[in-house]
Amino acid sequence: MILPAGVHTVELHGTGPARTISVNVVAGTEVAQYVELPKGGPAPGQLQVRTEPAGARVTVDGVPRGASPVTIGDLTPGPHAVALESDSGSSKQTVTISKQARRRRLWCS
Repeated sequence: MILPAGVHTVELHGTGPARTISVNVVAGTEVAQYVELPKGGPAPGQLQVRTEPAGARVTVDGVPRGASPVTIGDLTPGPHAVALESDSGSSKQTVTISKQARRRRLWCS
């Protein structure tokens, strides 16, 4: 894009709030501006599940995720139904992966 010399305001729109930057164009030169934008959509969160004794079958949102201890690293922010099942019994609870703290730990004994 060719702009006349002078100060220009550039407004960038993405998934978050709009960003505005000021760019000074000097006659006869090229201007480059590096702008880092957040990736689209919410970043996935992580849930670490440990049980005593180890080996409980872990299901998140109805999907089997392995045996404890296990780290599940692809959860979207928000509530998730977690079920644990072993020879000793079963347990169900809801955990919330937040946008700020994208890692949660669940410990059961």
